[in-house]
Amino acid sequence: FFFNDKATTDIYTLSLHDALPISRPELICAIQLAAVSPKDEKLAHLIGRKLISPIYGKEVDIIADDNVDPEFGTGLVMICSIGDKDDLEWIYKYHLPVENAMDGQGIMNSLSGDYKGMSITDARAAIIADLKSAGLMPKQEKAEQNVGACWRCKTSIEFLQVPQWFLKT
Repeated sequence: FFFNDKATTDIYTLSLHDALPISRPELICAIQLAAVSPKDEKLAHLIGRKLISPIYGKEVDIIADDNVDPEFGTGLVMICSIGDKDDLEWIYKYHLPVENAMDGQGIMNSLSGDYKGMSITDARAAIIADLKSAGLMPKQEKAEQNVGACWRCKTSIEFLQVPQWFLKT
């Protein structure tokens, strides 16, 4: 990720490991904000700056948010629509647009650029390979996550914004 300081127009390049660990690389295309804890002295200098995402070049604001745990990961959080329930809460809190990166069958859509038409799993692998080949992912490690899964087939549950209908009976 690149950090763009509008005051000086300098762009600072940091590796993903140093700046922003991600658990859902396939959702980089849907990043809306980045956040740090206002109590985090080591990252306070990032508040109010811009982050430019790799692959897509999307510029997003870095904000302070009390819900960011400065002890988790690097303390800098990628907020995308809609990676998990925390992202969903931030989307509504900050009135951010909801950009679905995939369809109801788990296939990446046009928002994902070159990864359009790939399954989530294939897109994740391709994006990781592209980030590594560009020298932007110096480290990859397993991390425990609380991910919702279907009770029958055990596949991950994805959040999607879709029309819903209710019938009065």
